[in-house]
Amino acid sequence: MTYINGYVLKLMEEAIADEIHDYSLYTTLAQKCSEYAPLLESIAADELKHKKMLLELYSDLTGKEPMVKETGEADSYGDCKELISARVPAELEGAALYRTIYFTMPDVAAKNILFELMTDEMYHATLLSNIK
Repeated sequence: MTYINGYVLKLMEEAIADEIHDYSLYTTLAQKCSEYAPLLESIAADELKHKKMLLELYSDLTGKEPMVKETGEADSYGDCKELISARVPAELEGAALYRTIYFTMPDVAAKNILFELMTDEMYHATLLSNIK
């Protein structure tokens, strides 16, 4: 087991909670915004994948399960296009968070996981920003 800064572990726990929240939100948005359902379902699937990857990485790094705080229900009230465009900054913040964590990872395999998460979030922001 490699030493990982406690602050970084807290960031990872927050990222896991965010992925759980985002999966729920995109699933709800896909149901509400049927014209964008395929895109939103694809992003939801990525968020679920991210959660699984982070849980496994956290366990590999620490030998234990993360302490993940439940977030509230996803807010999906309002116009579909407004709700979707409001997600762009959140996706970019996710990418920035993964970039921060990336630089603390002890080996290439862990860095590769964070790189995938980071680029997925940037891709999501790009896709969502193109909805007019």
